[in-house]
Amino acid sequence: MIEKIQMTDYARNIHVEAYTDGYAYDEYDHVYLLSVTGLDSSVKAITAGIVSNRTVEIQSNSENILLTSPWHYTNQIWSVRLGIGMLHQLVISELFFPKERGQMLIFVPENEQPERVVFSAVKNRYSLPALNCWAGWLFKTLKQEEALDQLRGNVMVFRLITSEEQLDALITDGIKSGAIGFVEETS
Repeated sequence: MIEKIQMTDYARNIHVEAYTDGYAYDEYDHVYLLSVTGLDSSVKAITAGIVSNRTVEIQSNSENILLTSPWHYTNQIWSVRLGIGMLHQLVISELFFPKERGQMLIFVPENEQPERVVFSAVKNRYSLPALNCWAGWLFKTLKQEEALDQLRGNVMVFRLITSEEQLDALITDGIKSGAIGFVEETS
């Protein structure tokens, strides 16, 4: 759904508006993914505002959502010109591309199973003995252990906070308890 996004700086007498079709934010209203489309100058002002920790407002249905960028992470801005003065920019947190293990964000595309997308990201990121049939179990277990939570917004993004040691321990416990095994299920 397309929603209006705006930024106002009363001290500088600036008010700009554009549109967003995708955003994800945490319980502290820190935005980690923001898609903005509109007039070139408005989009650039809003995305520059986000990366410099200014507050933007999204008018979503009957509520207004005030978002800012977390000061302790950097963002990348990806741009595509749409012609006739229109611009699309994506502000995306460095946590989607972590350089070290620990915390990472995982985007789940529409019509994809979150369990499989998260499992694939974990498997690609960590050296784990993991079978595809463990996807549902690992997803559920990570949520129970509070190592995985879903961000708010109108796109599906999960935040994973774990270590290779924690994952090894979870898998070991799952094998010992019989919840998972080394026989790949066929379907």
